[in-house]
Amino acid sequence: MCLDHETRTPGAGSSTQKRVYTPASTFNFRSHKKRRLSTNTLDVSTESPVGPSPLFQCENISTTSAYKGRTRANNPQLDRFIPLRPQSIVPLTISPRTNRMYKSFGLLTNQRLNYRDENTNPQPENSAFSLLRKSASSLVSTHKTTNGRSVSQNLARNSQATLVLDSPGLTTSLYSTPLSWSLNNQIAVACGKDIYYQDIDTRKVTFFFTSGLSRPVQEALSIAWGDAKHKTKLACINGAGACEVVCTEEKTVGLALYGREASEWDNPAKSLCWNGDTVTYGLSNGEIRFHDLRDAGKCFTVGGRGAGGHRRSVVSMAYDSTGNFLASGDVDGNVHVWDVRARKSLTEVKQSSKIKHQAVAKALAWCSWQPELLATGSYYPEGTVQVWSTNKLTTGPIEPEKTFALNAAVHSLIWSPQCKELLSTHGVQFKHEPPTHRQRRVSSTAGRPAAATKSKPTVVLGPLTHSMVVHDYPSGKRLLTMGRAHRHCITAACLGPNSQDVFTASPKEETIKMWKVWGETPKRVKEGAVSVSINRYTSALKALDDEPTKVYFAY
Repeated sequence: MCLDHETRTPGAGSSTQKRVYTPASTFNFRSHKKRRLSTNTLDVSTESPVGPSPLFQCENISTTSAYKGRTRANNPQLDRFIPLRPQSIVPLTISPRTNRMYKSFGLLTNQRLNYRDENTNPQPENSAFSLLRKSASSLVSTHKTTNGRSVSQNLARNSQATLVLDSPGLTTSLYSTPLSWSLNNQIAVACGKDIYYQDIDTRKVTFFFTSGLSRPVQEALSIAWGDAKHKTKLACINGAGACEVVCTEEKTVGLALYGREASEWDNPAKSLCWNGDTVTYGLSNGEIRFHDLRDAGKCFTVGGRGAGGHRRSVVSMAYDSTGNFLASGDVDGNVHVWDVRARKSLTEVKQSSKIKHQAVAKALAWCSWQPELLATGSYYPEGTVQVWSTNKLTTGPIEPEKTFALNAAVHSLIWSPQCKELLSTHGVQFKHEPPTHRQRRVSSTAGRPAAATKSKPTVVLGPLTHSMVVHDYPSGKRLLTMGRAHRHCITAACLGPNSQDVFTASPKEETIKMWKVWGETPKRVKEGAVSVSINRYTSALKALDDEPTKVYFAY
């Protein structure tokens, strides 16, 4: 080796010379593997227009132009220390080890786990597709709406009487109807021999008249206001058997319809009702008389002993909504439907068309929204409510459409004009006992059925004692059972002119109560062009759902 040889730095001069170690080269001395990794991760400049894009890119959201002008109130990301992540990140399966962990957690796709606070309400979807889907589903979806007219939304929620009036002297007769509600919103009550009425709007009480003006004074049993033609007239039946009609304006007897002859005092009137200019009342011998107020001498009679129809006291009567048919019930449980124009009974056509109860048929009510339906109720010992269709009276054997076995005496029935509900008021409740061994033995030896020797039911205290019950029709579900609405038997009830309120009377309690049973009828709003189009579109979709699916092939 030559001593005066000149020392050269690497890369200067010929490449055949041996590289000499210098301290400056230690900072750039790296292996080929480290140089490759640093090129892929660290040495790539983010500002290079031709270089590859970085794998991770962090943005300062406080200085980025996209977030300038925002406050911490409307930008909650300003309070976080996590930088905004890009949309494309390194997948979890970048290495075999992470791939195995990826599969062990059950992540089969490249999903990202995002944090969401469950205590906060989710943000509404603002995409156009989501809004279109919501608007389309609202056209065909059926929302469950509550019926504001139903008793479940009115009396069932507030079971308190809206008005309680003392009525001393109410008759204790079970067959009487001592109260009536006029179309002028006046409630009339028969307190002993005197009749009073109160204006519900002004709460003013007025003495009307004393029963028996044409005869010796007797107790008033049943009263009834006139219909739309005679709203100011009241008919009254007293204990002497006379039926009188008195007007509120004159307060004099306009017409004494019965009790003129001494021979007629043996068959006093028991029930009455109105039909336009005609006052109808039933007698104790089974006859039904029709008097026209326009002509006092114009009168005709149907039924009675030997003439078909009832043979004993007629205790209940009711006209249908058309006024062409009259239903009447007697103490034997027989119910007859009369054609007023033909003056004949439709239930006498065939033996199988009779409507029969096993107890007194005191409660009668015609349905207002389905005129051919007639509801009847019976006393102890049967205690049932039956609904009949009068269209089947002349076509064949008639059977009740629905039967509600209540085991409680039914005194009155009221159909709701606004919804398919039936109200019934009750007296005592009873329980049927099974026949004893002695009774079964006597019935078998005598060759008679067990019902012939069945003992009478026992009166008990139950949920239907002195109660009001509202039934849903036709399901028969009890929507309301108000036990002990009065402390004693509820003998009568009437519906107000607004078709919402009901007055009930309890003679032993000597009070009458007003209840808000049903709600108001909603006002019908005229639909616009858009509403009509939506309704037609909904009806068309429903029709398509009902039709069977059809498949068409194109050739």
